Amino acid sequence: MPSSLLRLALRAGVCVAFAVAAWAWLGPWGLAPAIALAGAWLAGPLVDLAGDLNRGVRTLALRDIEGRHVEYRGRPLDVTEDDSGHRWIATAGVRRIVPGLPADAVLARLAPGALVRDDRRSGHRVEAEALVALLARTGDAETHRFVRWVERDIVQPARRARGAPIGAPIGLSRADPVAPPPMRRG
Repeated sequence: MPSSLLRLALRAGVCVAFAVAAWAWLGPWGLAPAIALAGAWLAGPLVDLAGDLNRGVRTLALRDIEGRHVEYRGRPLDVTEDDSGHRWIATAGVRRIVPGLPADAVLARLAPGALVRDDRRSGHRVEAEALVALLARTGDAETHRFVRWVERDIVQPARRARGAPIGAPIGLSRADPVAPPPMRRG
């Protein structure tokens, strides 16, 4: 945005200088070409400035959910990435897609350290890699499609970002299964 404002200010200055010179040389008749020049020269920077303001307002409005909202077949999921690069999915969103997902207490026993309480949302989050490992055992075709999608769109990009081997098998055990790292914003 500063470059758009600077460009607009410079062009406005040139237009004002031209208008003053045209007035001094041609009198009131000199304003007609000055207005035409101002319209042609200021239109582009004004449009750029409007676009920059639109992007800025959108960024401010969506900063709390940026990078966290994903959709599986039109159903939203809330995904958060922790400081170590692991992604955590809200269990409420997973239950809308996989109704047979075990209760949170059962998930905590099946995958120790892979379930954390999300105080901001008053619910729980499950680590994406552990979710893939847990749901891979099911025989439901829709659940298998969801598991492949989670692995492709959530787990593998997180692994690439943190430099983990892509082809490594996904398991239930994590490096520190007792205390998951603190959550950070998207």
